[in-house]
Amino acid sequence: MDDPGRMTGLAAVDWIVFGILVSVPLIVTVFLGVLRGGTKSNSAYILGNRSLSMIPVSLSLAASYMSPQTIAGMPSEVAYFGTLFPWTYLISLTFALVFIPNLFIPVFHKMHLTSVYEYLELRYSSRMVRWMGSINFLLSASLYLGVALYGPCVSVSRLTGLPVWGVILLGGTISIIVTSFGGLRTVVWTDAWQVGIMLSGLVSIVVAGVSRESGGMK
Repeated sequence: MDDPGRMTGLAAVDWIVFGILVSVPLIVTVFLGVLRGGTKSNSAYILGNRSLSMIPVSLSLAASYMSPQTIAGMPSEVAYFGTLFPWTYLISLTFALVFIPNLFIPVFHKMHLTSVYEYLELRYSSRMVRWMGSINFLLSASLYLGVALYGPCVSVSRLTGLPVWGVILLGGTISIIVTSFGGLRTVVWTDAWQVGIMLSGLVSIVVAGVSRESGGMK
């Protein structure tokens, strides 16, 4: 029996756009990672040779907060339960974005550290502390990424008619290839590309919604 919630019947132009969205990260990986030596050294792979400019890095950081949970979950949260959670989230995030870049990041930058876990080892003179911090992050990130990957894959599956497991496999494989073979520069520029796509989609949704409302955009 067909899934009544499944949307099918994409036009050729839709598949072309979908193919472009999937292909661009791989093209960037080949150009910056393979041809431009994005993985030749630890500095190139982890830090992008410290040569990335402010704009792509800022967009990449923004992409880390524009998850499917944020885009799809926040409107549902507001619709069902009001604006309490978004306000508390926004206030706490604002404090974090003000204090962390001004108090912690300058210290890490002056010490030429590659991660906060390296600082933990130096601060407490214990590699075990560094391992514990790293393992804790890996566990929490693995649980989060499972949800973050599953959410958009369900939407893409309903839109394209492809099975959910196939979309998960496709998205996970592309993410692994971009990260493993491209290094930080590839990840940053891919994030910048994706932020542009997400913002364009959000603006289009707002414009379409307002224009279809009674009275239009008057």
